[in-house]
Amino acid sequence: MQSLLRKKIEYQVPAYSSQTSLRFRQAEGILSLSQSNAIAVGFLNVLSSSNYHEILRVKSYASLADNWDSYGAEQVSSTAIENAVAFIKRIDQYDIQVYLTSPGPNGEVMVQLKNDAREIEFVFYPSKAKYVLFNAAGFFKQGVYADVMLDDLINWLLSNE
Repeated sequence: MQSLLRKKIEYQVPAYSSQTSLRFRQAEGILSLSQSNAIAVGFLNVLSSSNYHEILRVKSYASLADNWDSYGAEQVSSTAIENAVAFIKRIDQYDIQVYLTSPGPNGEVMVQLKNDAREIEFVFYPSKAKYVLFNAAGFFKQGVYADVMLDDLINWLLSNE
């Protein structure tokens, strides 16, 4: 419910005697109104504060030069950063907060989600992405990540079984 309250916004539509409909263009589509002086309720693509700050953190990884960890780490790939940012925006639509982000030594970006004893690490490399699942016992499973898998992975993260 907090998610809906956080993202809800109202528009007061001004009266237009010569116009029968107004259109509000948003990132997710067009909202049409056929009456003047109506209140339109829409949802903006507003990120949670926590995920917004994680996106800023991920974008800051672009400033890391080669050898940023003093052990020979590569500069973080701009493609990996872009993919991680897009992923965080998508995760936010599920009303899930990113637990941790981190640059990696091979130019990758790691995004970690956590729910009680379950964790998923999504690792975004310049040319691919991987996921790693952890449960209470430790490492559980890993594989190559594709966007079509996200619903199943989120269900696993949130399940109590």
